[in-house]
Amino acid sequence: MIAGENGFGVVPIVIAFVCLANGYTRGAAKKATAKAAIEASKAAERTARIEQMMVNMVNGSGQVAQPTMQSQKKCPQCGAAIPGSVKFCPECGASTKMKCPKCGGEIENGVKFCPECGEKVKTAEDSAATQPLSKSRENDTGNTQAAQLLEDVLNTFSLVPVPGKSFYLGKYPMTQKIWANIQGANPAYVKGENLPITNISFHDCQEFIGKLNAMPKIKEAGVVFRLPTAEEWQYSCRANASGDYCRLGDGTEITMKTLGDVAWFEKNSNDQPHIVGQKQPNAWGLYDMFGNVWEWTSTEKAFGKRINCGGSYETSQQRLAADLIDISYPDTIDNALGFRLAMEPLK
Repeated sequence: MIAGENGFGVVPIVIAFVCLANGYTRGAAKKATAKAAIEASKAAERTARIEQMMVNMVNGSGQVAQPTMQSQKKCPQCGAAIPGSVKFCPECGASTKMKCPKCGGEIENGVKFCPECGEKVKTAEDSAATQPLSKSRENDTGNTQAAQLLEDVLNTFSLVPVPGKSFYLGKYPMTQKIWANIQGANPAYVKGENLPITNISFHDCQEFIGKLNAMPKIKEAGVVFRLPTAEEWQYSCRANASGDYCRLGDGTEITMKTLGDVAWFEKNSNDQPHIVGQKQPNAWGLYDMFGNVWEWTSTEKAFGKRINCGGSYETSQQRLAADLIDISYPDTIDNALGFRLAMEPLK
């Protein structure tokens, strides 16, 4: 019995299952097994239909809902809905019976196993489920992902007010999540979406930046990405501080004693990189400029080497400073070496 909502009374539903035994047996055990599988499939479908009818019987207004046409089936050729008693599709003229791909026996539409050999039947719905995405859907998916990526990237930049030539610098070191979305792989030894990307060379960084700048959504935004120079990096790190470290948003300056407020280094890092943005930012909203991971810059030295800035989780507290640098060959990869992006308007 099902009670109607809002007190509209009781709608009795009597469900009777009649099991008929005709005494007919087939000699082959395989056919008997196939028939049992068919009956089990039909019983499960009937049960599902009954349950759905019970759910749909009373709608939100308390009135009996219109039942769906459960007697309809689908054409195996074109997929059009066909009344159960019709033997040919009114749309394409195809027979409503299917042929078993294994033994060639006829199978009623909707039956999932051949009654002769037990072969599972592939329905029109199964075929539709395995179809690849259309080009338009692929493009829609790609556009959505690109738009989300653009949002993720553009929302992580702070303006660096350089007199005469302001530019934007990433608030955080580049994360593994964004890197993997562009490159399709994550080479970092210690994995985590919001950890800095590491184990990447200068050449890897340039390839990543090239792919990012080539994205239509990035071009539409009218910006271009690049690595900062060492000079830009150090100027951004200090945020107009007069000492060796940086100035905070309230105007106070970090000292060696308070360096742990803004940096992950040898003493407090547990010898591993940390999720970006966990320490305090400097006055210009830049995080992890001291420690956590070294960062590639575009500044070239002798023999094609490039300057790395910032120190890492392995660096001692005494060594850290805004002007601390290391020099690496462009094909160097290291568990403590990453990068952050600079961004400026497209000229």
